Amino acid sequence: MSRVKFLVTIGLIIQIIMLPGCLPLGQEGPPDVPIPSRIVDVNNNLITTVSQVRTIPVDLDNIAPEMQQAIVAIEDDRFYQHRGIDFRGLGRAIYQNIRAGEVAQGGSTISQQLAKNLYLGPERTLDRKIRELFYTIQLERTYTKKEILNMYLNHVYFGQGAYGVEAAARTYFDKSASELSLGESAMLAGLPRAPSYYAPTTNFEGAKERQEVVLRRMAELQMISPERAREAREEHLEPRAKVDWFQQAPYFVAEIIKHFEENYPDGMEMLYTAGLRIQTTLDLNLQRAAENALQQGLDNVNKDINGALVAIDPSNGYIKAMVGGRDWQSSQFNRTLARLQPGSAFKPFLFTAALDSGYTAASTIYCSPVTYTQAGSEPYTPTDHRGGYHHRPFILKQALAISDNVVSVKLADMIGPETLIRYAKAMGIESPLRPFLSLALGTSEVTPLEMAVAYGP
Repeated sequence: MSRVKFLVTIGLIIQIIMLPGCLPLGQEGPPDVPIPSRIVDVNNNLITTVSQVRTIPVDLDNIAPEMQQAIVAIEDDRFYQHRGIDFRGLGRAIYQNIRAGEVAQGGSTISQQLAKNLYLGPERTLDRKIRELFYTIQLERTYTKKEILNMYLNHVYFGQGAYGVEAAARTYFDKSASELSLGESAMLAGLPRAPSYYAPTTNFEGAKERQEVVLRRMAELQMISPERAREAREEHLEPRAKVDWFQQAPYFVAEIIKHFEENYPDGMEMLYTAGLRIQTTLDLNLQRAAENALQQGLDNVNKDINGALVAIDPSNGYIKAMVGGRDWQSSQFNRTLARLQPGSAFKPFLFTAALDSGYTAASTIYCSPVTYTQAGSEPYTPTDHRGGYHHRPFILKQALAISDNVVSVKLADMIGPETLIRYAKAMGIESPLRPFLSLALGTSEVTPLEMAVAYGP
């Protein structure tokens, strides 16, 4: 860096400090920070946040005091003394930059880092540094130290796609930021320096070394006693190797997102930035039970096949659990919405229509060969299981119990396919149904969700 450029830089800094108070970018309120939407279950438990990155805004009062102290100790120990720019640190950085002939060291305070995260890009240029200082001064003039620290802790990057301390706490330790211990706080506080290198899930030894630096600095600043630092170092920590907290009920969440995308002009922008709270009917306890049940059921049949499970509350139609497949990572296709032939599962609609048409559970139909001719189709001869016939009469109660095909087709002929369709639609089937006698055996495609809804009545 030339002497002229150095003097110009100092002059600009002085001018910025002397400017009257104003907000960055001409704003007249808090920074326009995008706030992701939260999707919660019927019991107000968080299912996930919807964001282009993983972040969960949280008030400073809901962040463990140890975490607040740790981040201040390692990132900006004079945070509460300076006015946004630490001239000691800045002088040291300028000296190192002059020696290197380039911007090699930032000397950034927490306020400066926040200004950069909110308003600037990652480039390391003189022009960006000057603008960073300008925005820093305005942040300090507009907000209290508590508000600045709160914003910083909600925006700093901790690795693994987690922005903000709440997302980081959930990502690495599966708990909220308010529950962090001193040892966990010190480990997280060490991440912003080099998140990919110090990530405890991939470099635990490096993370422990960085934790030691944070704890030692906290003790030097008398934030904690040497004894507490030692206890925190010895605390047994088990960072999670797999990041999956944000993937709860993924098929269900995907439908929520799709609804916003298709029904609101700025639906995705609303989800990513408006901080909506989306109340759903899902029950996370039932969702986990459904996922386990589907997985075990499929494994018992064939580990290579897929399937789906959807559960509703018959009293109101609320979806309580939705599992669209074996593994979301392998396939995002939601099979609860896939149209497939339901087979004999369709027969209850037929028998409902028959009972409502004057037949009774004791009405008798004979299981014997019969052939039907319908306009526009080949002659149709229904058979029973294994292609045979029972050659005897059945009351409807018995026919339904053993799922007799021939009796079902004869019954459909008696009431008419149109009647069967009308009742199936009234009970909740929305897919197109073909008015053929074979409809009684479930030959028209419907979705598992439709079947669950229609089985409610």
